[in-house]
Amino acid sequence: MYPEIVVPLDGSPLGERALPHALHLAKTSQPPGRIHLLQVVSRYPELEAAHLGDMGMNPTVAEMNAQQARAMMDSYLKATASYLERTAGPLRGQDIRVQTAVLEGAAPDGIVQYAQQHGASVIVMSTRGRSGPKRFFLGSIADQVIRLSTVPVLVVPPKVDSPA
Repeated sequence: MYPEIVVPLDGSPLGERALPHALHLAKTSQPPGRIHLLQVVSRYPELEAAHLGDMGMNPTVAEMNAQQARAMMDSYLKATASYLERTAGPLRGQDIRVQTAVLEGAAPDGIVQYAQQHGASVIVMSTRGRSGPKRFFLGSIADQVIRLSTVPVLVVPPKVDSPA
């Protein structure tokens, strides 16, 4: 029923609360589904450094800032890939096929595009459970994914038990 399950993660324990639900869906599908662990990394630090040159900063300093930002981003991307592989290990130990991917860009767009490109049957993700002004000003990646997605989205709130 769910052959391709996309699980966007952000590296936090709260984000990982979606994993037991994705695992349950994968195990109860026939044949068992494949879980795609995904993290979309914002390019904001690199873009901010590049923007300094547009503000009249010395081009050499702006270029150095852009190079430093790219080096930081490269390091972060490697650390993110390692995190996803570590997270995939226990799932693979339960005979579940797992694919990992790290993308750069805006999280909601990246999640939805990845799901479309990989024929996802469902997206399983957690939400921080914000409401009121915080939600209005900070937005919700889960909300945006729900609005953009053409596949079902299972949203796991911060206070829910793992499936049986």
